[in-house]
Amino acid sequence: MPIKKSFCQVLEPGFYTSIQDEGRIGWRAKGVPLSGPMDAESFARANRVVGNDTPMAALEITLSGPTLLFNDPVWVAVSGAEVALTHNQKAQALDRPFLCDLGDVLRVGKMTQGARVYMAFLGGLQTPQYLGSASQFYPISPAARVQKGEKLPFVSSLLFPKIAASTGETNSQSLGGRDRLKVRPGIDWEDCPKHIQKELKNGSFAVGSNNRMGYRLEGAISPLDFEPLSGIIPPGTIQLSFAGSLLVAMADGQVTGGYLRVLSLDSQEMNFLAQQTTGKKLRLDFED
Repeated sequence: MPIKKSFCQVLEPGFYTSIQDEGRIGWRAKGVPLSGPMDAESFARANRVVGNDTPMAALEITLSGPTLLFNDPVWVAVSGAEVALTHNQKAQALDRPFLCDLGDVLRVGKMTQGARVYMAFLGGLQTPQYLGSASQFYPISPAARVQKGEKLPFVSSLLFPKIAASTGETNSQSLGGRDRLKVRPGIDWEDCPKHIQKELKNGSFAVGSNNRMGYRLEGAISPLDFEPLSGIIPPGTIQLSFAGSLLVAMADGQVTGGYLRVLSLDSQEMNFLAQQTTGKKLRLDFED
C-alpha cells in the first residue's frame, strides 16, 4: 500500500514566492550565490514561533502571497511584513503558531507595510536539496520560485512542541519607520574619490528596481572616471556603478563584479533593506 504524502498545494503562487533555507553555504568559490532568506531575522523568527529548534526550509513571500490548500494537518507560522493573512477566510495573526488541517485554505494577501513575509512549517518543508540546500535559485534548482499547482511536502503532525507552545513573538523588524540606512566603508572605500565620498555622506537616495539579486539606490552621485579591477562581492556589498547608481548585493547577488565596492551593510541592515519597496527615501548613516 503506497504511503500517503503530506503536502499543501499551491492554488495561486502570489507575486514572487520561493522556498528558502539558510542558504547554499560553501559554493561561492564556484560562482554560486549564497541564496537563503532576504530578511534572515523574520525567517528565523517564523521558524522559532512554529517550534523549529533550527531554521528549516520555509516560504519567502514577496509583496503579495500565495493561496495554499492543505491535505494533512501541520503547524504553521508567518512572520515579517504587515500583511492580511486569512485561514479559511478568517483573519489569522502573524507571529503566532496555528494548525492547518485537511481541506484548509490559507491565503496571504498584499503587504501593507514592508515587502516580505516568511511562512514556516513545523519540521520544515521537505523539498529536494541542490548542492546541499533547498533554496530556490535557477539554474541550480529547476525553478526560481514555486509554481501554480505545485505540491509542497511537509511532515504532518497534530502535536505542537510544549516548550514552543507559548512562544508567541512580536515583529521587531523595523519595516519602514526609519529613513536611515547604516553603512560601513567598503573594500574599495579608500580608492573612492573624495568628492564622491562627500556626495555619499550628504546625499539622499531612493530605492529603485530591486529583487533577490540586489537593490538599486538612486541619487545624485558623480560618475567614476576610471574602471576598477574585478573583485569578490560578498552579500551586503554596495557597488558604485559608472553612471553613479549604488548597487546593493543581496541574497542571490553575483559573487564577483567590476564596480567600485564603496560601502557595505551588516546582516541587520540587509534585513531592513529587504523590507523596503520602490520609492522609499533613504539617507546613508555612516558608522563611526
